[in-house]
Amino acid sequence: PTLAVTSRGTPWTESGFRSSFFTLIRKLVKDSKVAPGLTFHGLRHTLSKQTVETGGTREHVKAMIGDRSNTMADYYSREYEKKGHATATVRKLERNERKRLEKTADAVGKNKKGVR
Repeated sequence: PTLAVTSRGTPWTESGFRSSFFTLIRKLVKDSKVAPGLTFHGLRHTLSKQTVETGGTREHVKAMIGDRSNTMADYYSREYEKKGHATATVRKLERNERKRLEKTADAVGKNKKGVR
């Protein structure tokens, strides 16, 4: 299926899209709207990451990046899942630390009451 067409309504050729893309990127860099070094791969990575972060499945990622195999969709999905696991682990560690500090504060408070 055709996802994007030229201003004339015809499907983009690979070379035509690439040429227009990099012309646009040069303008955006000149206008300080994007950082130098923006690439197709970077856009692909960002699109895949955002697809997964907004609830998209591996199949959604695969469709968005045009891959026939699951390899890259699995990679981007695993990357997001690892981030989620890491975030959940940090939150658990923070809760445990808060509980430990509360227990310490309670123990100190009880000792002060017993001294009076």
